[in-house]
Amino acid sequence: MASLYESADQYLKGPECMRMEVDMWHAGASLLLQEVIRKQRGSGFGGLYGNLGLKAKRELPIISILDVCCGPGNFLNYVTLVYDFNKIEALGIDINDQFIENAKKRFKKSIFSFITGDAIGYQFGKRFDFILAGSAYHHIEDENKVKFITNMRKHLKENGRIIMCENFIPEYSNVASKRDAINRFYKALKIYFSTGNATPEAIDILEEVHQLELTGEKEHKVSFAEFEQDLNKSGLEIVVDRIIWQPKEFRQSNAGSHVLMLR
Repeated sequence: MASLYESADQYLKGPECMRMEVDMWHAGASLLLQEVIRKQRGSGFGGLYGNLGLKAKRELPIISILDVCCGPGNFLNYVTLVYDFNKIEALGIDINDQFIENAKKRFKKSIFSFITGDAIGYQFGKRFDFILAGSAYHHIEDENKVKFITNMRKHLKENGRIIMCENFIPEYSNVASKRDAINRFYKALKIYFSTGNATPEAIDILEEVHQLELTGEKEHKVSFAEFEQDLNKSGLEIVVDRIIWQPKEFRQSNAGSHVLMLR
């Protein structure tokens, strides 16, 4: 089996073929649009009231987006489903050269830019309306997670928002219980996938991700409680938390797949 991170083509056969991943991207794009409309109208929750959606769409402003750990541009691609790409000034950063080259080719007719770089220590000298982090946080080593989130905050405009798509494992208290939490998370996810929520190839890829998680290589998921602690340390807070996938047994620890908006 080819490695998930071996090439952009292989990577696109993974998350793009998993229902909860695609659901997170759709929900994240929708949340961004809703927030733009809310800001534009100055109140409420982004409702259109008596206004025509087509007219509201034509009046959408130009927005700036930073996409961290952008991969081949998955999350940003879904944003263009709901937002005119001519009104998006986007910059994507990822440490994987192959992903960046793929993104440049896919979006060559847009005004998007993609660069290879470290998602923890980048310094662009500018701030953005939105920062996207699609399944990014769990690829950062635990000791660098606060730095990662803090750097996003530093690149956010005063009224900007961070939109994260993220997976969290059940709570744990030590190395042994974390291993158990990882196994329970992937067992539940495999059951979910086996009921028509992923392609057979994506299910095979999930097994690879499971093993990477157990060895702490490239995959570094934590509990929702630990994530909240990291947010507090970085000076950010949750504005919206939309749960995309969460088995009943995970509700107490809030494990599962989330789309979050932070400020």
